[in-house]
Amino acid sequence: MAISAPKWIHQPKDTFKPPPSCIQSGLPSLSEAEALKVTTAQRFDRLHRILPLLKPQSEDCLFMNLFVPERNEFRDSHPLPVLVLIHGDTDYGWGGANAFNGTLLASFGQIVVVTLNYRWGIFGFLGRCDLNSCAGNAGLSDLVAALKMLSLILPSFGADPNAVTLLGWESGAALVSLLMASPITQPKGRLFRRAILLDGTALSPWAMANNPQDQFVQLAKTLQCSNSEGEDNSFTNLKNQKEFISRILNCIQEQNLQNLTNAAKKVSNLFIYS
Repeated sequence: MAISAPKWIHQPKDTFKPPPSCIQSGLPSLSEAEALKVTTAQRFDRLHRILPLLKPQSEDCLFMNLFVPERNEFRDSHPLPVLVLIHGDTDYGWGGANAFNGTLLASFGQIVVVTLNYRWGIFGFLGRCDLNSCAGNAGLSDLVAALKMLSLILPSFGADPNAVTLLGWESGAALVSLLMASPITQPKGRLFRRAILLDGTALSPWAMANNPQDQFVQLAKTLQCSNSEGEDNSFTNLKNQKEFISRILNCIQEQNLQNLTNAAKKVSNLFIYS
């Protein structure tokens, strides 16, 4: 069941402990024999190291961390440049802002470092199609919302909102690549000025789902939200398509988190871009 974030009550919040990570729908099993079937030994070792940093997890997870160097004369007279890290260690299935500490980079580089959460897996990239278009890239929308918020708050941290660089790697690089091409990130004042892509772009063969509707139907069947083979034909009947998708979405939204994450692991090609 989807949840709503609590209302802001205009009181100080505890920022000395990291915020919750987003739900990790693509985490491989920590059993080495099982994990090595779907990932490399290096990734398996990394998973063991960062897993404690991905807890606790919550649907209310859209937070960001800002690492600001100690004040000095240079910072007081010149707004600092900003580096926003877009993590992406796997195919949009697991990861989080808390796995990356920007303290040293901010201090030695005299820049503001930002790490942020965005939704993963079925919570961030569950594609579905209606009569006119396909939708479902909530994870990308999370990044756009974060960048818009940063453009408003960066001056309060001594940073320059017109000197924002995005750094993404692997699936994060593909996300940054898509943001570079999106008109959403280029209003009157651009949301970022530079981008660094490491080991991935939107043109990478793994970056986009060829048929997101197939994944949508496969998930629905796994969750027993679509049981009959005949229902697949509803997608070719434009009159019934909207009703069919709405019914499946309602069923999916009624599932608990454990059911959703278990189903995601059974569905191949975990909900990459729609």
